[in-house]
Amino acid sequence: MKPIKVHWGRLLTILGIIFLFSIAPVFSKDEELDKAVQEVEKSTEKHVQVLTNLLAKVPESAKPSIEHAIAVSERGKNIAVEAAELSQTTDPLEKASLHRKHAEKRIVEIQAMPRKGKPEFAETLASDYESSIDEARKGIDKAKAQGKNTDRESIALEQSTSRHTQVLTALLSKVPEQARKGITRALEASQRGKHRELGAIKQTTQTCKPAVGKAEDSGKQQKERDKQK
Repeated sequence: MKPIKVHWGRLLTILGIIFLFSIAPVFSKDEELDKAVQEVEKSTEKHVQVLTNLLAKVPESAKPSIEHAIAVSERGKNIAVEAAELSQTTDPLEKASLHRKHAEKRIVEIQAMPRKGKPEFAETLASDYESSIDEARKGIDKAKAQGKNTDRESIALEQSTSRHTQVLTALLSKVPEQARKGITRALEASQRGKHRELGAIKQTTQTCKPAVGKAEDSGKQQKERDKQK
């Protein structure tokens, strides 16, 4: 009797699809965030347990794929929870703040990547980080167009991206070659974000100066008129 040939790539794809369908209902607008998070965590725990049990039964050559799938499940949980958080607000500044915090999490994950021996995640994490930074900027732009004061969030984003640039620059020389492309992409995204926010802050400052100058001139003119009286 011939041994059954298992297509591990197809199996993992099917498991991934099952996972996505199992968590899809939690994003209903009528459900509370806490309940959504609990459902996502419960689903992830179940799938991780299935994969962990499978790990002990597969040949050695298949174990890296299963381990990768476990890591993907854990990461998928984080992304799902973040999406649930974003679904709870329509305020662009709040969304910008959440995206900035999500970018912070991606930096922490990128830093942990060499220690966990998962260099293959570098490119995906970098892409997610870049997306979070871009979405944070879009939220700030949208809030500004609505007439809201965006100075605080813009400064916070500039400070975050400046810090990220330092972290990623230091990390670049410590990661294996396989991860350097992803780290470089994240570094470039952080640098773009930093310069973009510095430009926005500078523009805001320059816009405010003429108004201050006009107010001072108006005050002086009023004093001159009072003296003449």
